[in-house]
Amino acid sequence: MAEIRPKVVESGETLPAIVYGSEYINNEISCTETIYILEGEKGLYKEDPDFPTLVIGGRYGGSSSETFYRVDFANQQGDSEPVYFPVIRNFIYTISIDSVSGPGYSSAADARSYYPVNMFTGSYILEEFTLGVSDGQYILKLTQGGYELRNQVYNQNHSETNLNIQTNHPDGWRFTGITYEDSGDMGWLRFCDTGNSGTHRDNDKGGQGELSRRRLWLDDYTPAAGQTSRVANLHFTAGRIEATIRVEQLARPSAP
Repeated sequence: MAEIRPKVVESGETLPAIVYGSEYINNEISCTETIYILEGEKGLYKEDPDFPTLVIGGRYGGSSSETFYRVDFANQQGDSEPVYFPVIRNFIYTISIDSVSGPGYSSAADARSYYPVNMFTGSYILEEFTLGVSDGQYILKLTQGGYELRNQVYNQNHSETNLNIQTNHPDGWRFTGITYEDSGDMGWLRFCDTGNSGTHRDNDKGGQGELSRRRLWLDDYTPAAGQTSRVANLHFTAGRIEATIRVEQLARPSAP
């Protein structure tokens, strides 16, 4: 699937809206991993015309006419005023459509210009996640797709093995275990929290929308003759979604 990315513009220059058509919709349910937007300052109030928004078109209740809904980058609790947030580069923003109670505006231009109506959404920010796996409806995201580490002990003092996990699946995510490429060299990798205990979290899990912070602990590595590295894979699921993170520990030591 082709990607459409906004181009860099000169200061003061404006561009027309980027349109993502039906080819970006998965099973008429969701649009994932294909939308790129420009940075933008957060809105100051709900009628502010300049802050970033999404405009989503759809046919409500089986109608043959398409109408349009505005979705702001904001969180709102009940009848309270919405709290807006900016759009920042290298961040992932997940917005779920929780319900639609009626038709939207008759045109995309009107939807962009007026306050959102008849669509209720939830949103949260995923900070700099690099691996995202989707089943077309839900998505499982992790901050690392893999690790290449030197030959040393990694523990609570090594933030480079941090791993954050988040999903919008109603059942949350689950850690299903570690597999080792060398059955004669196992147990050297542990999936832990970010505290000091180093306790392996077997069958660990996290709830929907929860940002789970974990850290990998590794033992020292004494390679056999001719060995250049050892490899293990961590496995995660969220509903039908499966994700694997490859961890390779090199035989060469850390630089002095």
